[in-house]
Amino acid sequence: MFLAALSCASPTLPLPPPAVPSIIDIEGGSVTLRSVNGVEPNALVIITNDRDGLSNADRAEAVFADENGSWEEKIAASPGDVVQIVQQFGTALSPPTTLQIPAVSR
Repeated sequence: MFLAALSCASPTLPLPPPAVPSIIDIEGGSVTLRSVNGVEPNALVIITNDRDGLSNADRAEAVFADENGSWEEKIAASPGDVVQIVQQFGTALSPPTTLQIPAVSR
């Protein structure tokens, strides 16, 4: 009984920000991002881009990570855009990870 009371009193660790994803493809106003083991298993990953001129529908995308915490998502973005990525696990929301989409070199 005493151990149970102690375990409830211990603080919950904060949810870490997602790992910076890899940029898989940049083409025609869209970017595909991929992260392997970058968030909690089965977490909801929310990606936002607040660039002026994007429609509300294109400003945010969400995807659930798999059982290993891996995910992939295609988003509306262009070189120079800055996107924010957070993970939600249960009721906890992580701090954001910021990623600037690089210029395409050809």
